[in-house]
Amino acid sequence: MSQPNDRARAGRRAGARTVVGIAAAIVALTAGRAAGAQTPVPATPPAPRDTVRADSVRADSIRAARADSLRRAPSDSAARDSAVARAMRAGRMGGSVFDQVGVDRLRLSTIGASIGIALPRRVEPTQLYAVYADYGEIARGVRVVFETSYWTSRYTDAEVRGLERAIGRAVGTDTLHFGRIRTSDLTLATDVRFFPGERRAARRGARGDAAVLRPFVGGGFALHFLDIEGVPINDTFVEQSLDGVGLGLAATAGLDVALLPNVSLTMHARYDLFSGAHFASLRGGGSYRFDASSATSAARALFAPRGRR
Repeated sequence: MSQPNDRARAGRRAGARTVVGIAAAIVALTAGRAAGAQTPVPATPPAPRDTVRADSVRADSIRAARADSLRRAPSDSAARDSAVARAMRAGRMGGSVFDQVGVDRLRLSTIGASIGIALPRRVEPTQLYAVYADYGEIARGVRVVFETSYWTSRYTDAEVRGLERAIGRAVGTDTLHFGRIRTSDLTLATDVRFFPGERRAARRGARGDAAVLRPFVGGGFALHFLDIEGVPINDTFVEQSLDGVGLGLAATAGLDVALLPNVSLTMHARYDLFSGAHFASLRGGGSYRFDASSATSAARALFAPRGRR
């Protein structure tokens, strides 16, 4: 009976030790958790003062640069917009190229006729006849004139003999005799004439075309139609080589003298240069001016835009 009792007591002691170990483990675990919850977390140390100052300065610089770029962008855009606006306003005020040059103002204002002497090279001097039309100003004191003239004459005897010798050597004979060879020139010209007195009068607020003496200089282009005739050379290669159409330049200078309000005496010298020939001429004649200045001024004042009145 004693052995079973000993075994029971040993079992109770082993169970007690197991319970005590489990309790101790639970107590230790609980204490560890409590200690971990009560342990303070170390705070993050503040950044050095120098670092904060550099970052703030850098940020201020970035903000200033952005603000400056934002300020410049509208100003540059505004400058471009204002430049474009000025160009558009100038275009509206100036109008087209024809308006700025004054081509729209061209209208027949004066017609005239003249007679004179032409002095062509290698040709006998001869009379010249011309008619012209003044189409008014394209700028202050600058006028456009269309003119046509005609003269006819004959080559000088020395020129004809030289032609006979040249052709005789080519064909192997010295018995050629051409006689008289005539030539004529029809000219269609466009001149631009500058009247300095009209510009000076306009600066004083007076009418320049109302002056008694109106000197001018000018120049332009001319189309010349040359025709050569002579019995020995008609329908030959000689005539074909001498006939032709040539475009040339011209220079002129002269004086208009007002005899009446609408009637003027004109005198001028002219020099034409082109491939077929070149010649000087002296001319004198008369012209009639259509006095429509008052009606033209009234029409311009009535229909001009308000900004131009």
